[in-house]
Amino acid sequence: MNVNFKTTRLKFFLFFVAFVGLFFGVSRTLLFPQSVQADEFSPETCILRVGIAEWRPYQYFNQKGEAKGLQIELVNQLANKAGCRLSYFKLSTAQTIKGIQNGTLDIVLGATDSIERRQYAYFSKPYRNEMLVLYTTKAFAKACRKSRIGELIAQGFKLGLQKNSLYGDEINQIQKDPQLNQKIIYFDQIYADAEFVKQQGLDGVIDDPVIVAYSKRSNRARDSLVSCHVTVYSAPVSLMFSRKTVSLDMVKKFDRAIEEVTQTTAYKKRWQW
Repeated sequence: MNVNFKTTRLKFFLFFVAFVGLFFGVSRTLLFPQSVQADEFSPETCILRVGIAEWRPYQYFNQKGEAKGLQIELVNQLANKAGCRLSYFKLSTAQTIKGIQNGTLDIVLGATDSIERRQYAYFSKPYRNEMLVLYTTKAFAKACRKSRIGELIAQGFKLGLQKNSLYGDEINQIQKDPQLNQKIIYFDQIYADAEFVKQQGLDGVIDDPVIVAYSKRSNRARDSLVSCHVTVYSAPVSLMFSRKTVSLDMVKKFDRAIEEVTQTTAYKKRWQW
């Protein structure tokens, strides 16, 4: 009888220890999910939050609320090779930068590396090239092809730029001049569209030629902007990761994916220019 009693107590003790271990293991997962770093995720649970503004044909949301576009296809391929899945949120460019700063987003696409941004972000290796060109209304077409951007702004040219975006050295120098910078009009989101320029009382904007060409094809019945034949900026762009939520190990996984994908024939046909 005494032996059975001791055996029962031992079984109960072992069951209790196992239960406590299981309970605290589950509780730790439920109560402290923020302690899990991005590089600790398995492919099934590595979900990174991405904020995107609408820039057709690179990125947009279709009627079903799904992220689509040339850049979305490319970045999804990179994420898949890095062992992650991307969750997309529709935000303005200014909101995506704030999301990276405060950690409510993990990744921003097509970002230009800078010393200032490195205070709150990591950058992957470049994964595609970007070109930005000055566009204007037909009324300013001749004038803008004869003068530099700084001269145009000094003469009263109303340029619209996007908040928290980088446009290269020439625009950066203009922004450092208080008198010229106060003449620039800033928006959360810029659209290289004649109707947008007209509604905002602008004379011109800076954007990607691929985006402007797509906009022209989509709005044939409407007036369109014309190129000033001035390339404002041309350089590679990277993925920008929040330092608050993404580890360097995760960035290295994306770097390896970029190295692999950018060597493929399909990539070179679509993205090398």
